Amino acid sequence: MTLATNVTKKYTKKDGSQSEQKYHRTTRTLGTKINDKGLVVPNKVEFYGSSKKEAAEKARQGVEQWKNGITENKSFRDVADYFVYQVFMNNDKYADRTKSKYIDKYNNIIRVSAIAGKKIRGISSQDWQDLYNASTSSYSTLRATNNILRLIYAYIEIERVGDDITHNLVVPKNETNYKPQSAENEIIIWDTDELLKITNNLNKQRYRFLVMIAIYTGCRIGEILALKYSDISIKKQEIYITKQVILKPIFQNNKKVGTELTITNRLKTIQSKRKISLHNVLIEEYKIHKMWHEAEMKKK
Repeated sequence: MTLATNVTKKYTKKDGSQSEQKYHRTTRTLGTKINDKGLVVPNKVEFYGSSKKEAAEKARQGVEQWKNGITENKSFRDVADYFVYQVFMNNDKYADRTKSKYIDKYNNIIRVSAIAGKKIRGISSQDWQDLYNASTSSYSTLRATNNILRLIYAYIEIERVGDDITHNLVVPKNETNYKPQSAENEIIIWDTDELLKITNNLNKQRYRFLVMIAIYTGCRIGEILALKYSDISIKKQEIYITKQVILKPIFQNNKKVGTELTITNRLKTIQSKRKISLHNVLIEEYKIHKMWHEAEMKKK
């Protein structure tokens, strides 16, 4: 809360002359809003009065009206819908793939449950735990469901319309929904001889350079597909990772209807934006690939 006195407001009288009047002002934070940059920030509202008492009373009434406006005759689903579709979807903190996964779990597990139709303060943590325990979904699905549920309740608590009751929820892990990694899906790491067999069989293949980048830098496939010649400096012997290709989900009426390939400057983590030293092998591969590419362009 911020309280200020002697706030001066200027106004024009009917006769056109200028005048001013002093007010008392108090500020309250009423939930959150999305600013021009798409970030979720506190929603600060100012209330004025001819005295400190009047300003404080108007602020009290404003807070009550705001609380009633959010909670009156609204279910958990109503408030969660607003957060998921208006706040979470517009938050650049999360990658599009994460948004797609979480929204899918919200729509198919949380939103359709009987619990979502209840008033916020009429729901207990046991209600959600019972939902998890009775679910036949996989462990990874329930874990993603729990993640979006926690985000929803964090929003509810910030908005002061309910308490966060997700702290003690446990995602069940049992023989039905959780299978340890087996020999079939175990990650296999190729040794040097195996890598040589692969690269030797890629001679004159148009994708050879991309494979070589993956081998010598460890870059993700999306990062490699987004590379341009301008991202590689032969003079400095460096490669710059600043973007990636992703499958961006397409939503219609708050439902995922498909995906599209797009290039984004938002990488997996802050540390993902980096420069990598070029191995001598990659420098030679770059020269060969560029010569091939220029020759192909001339044919067209």
